[in-house]
Amino acid sequence: MKNFELAVGAGLVVFGLILAGACVLRVQRGTELEGLQYVAFSNFFMGLFLITFALDRSGAVAGTVMLVSMCLGLGAGVVVLINTVRQAGKDPFD
Repeated sequence: MKNFELAVGAGLVVFGLILAGACVLRVQRGTELEGLQYVAFSNFFMGLFLITFALDRSGAVAGTVMLVSMCLGLGAGVVVLINTVRQAGKDPFD
């Protein structure tokens, strides 16, 4: 299971970096991001969380990295869901 968590975490980090590059290219072209930046942010930090979780280190730095990356990743995931609902025109917040 440890190797699986490492592989998925590394994949999410790489995918987040690829999406961040796509965001930069879209901004340079002048097109809308349509929430892509939130997906990139969420993938990167959830991948970082999985990697630190799989390494099974105990200590203040490892615990802080895990907690902060989990909070940022899940928070960005919630923003992705809210953005998706708003773009679909089914806005429950109006």
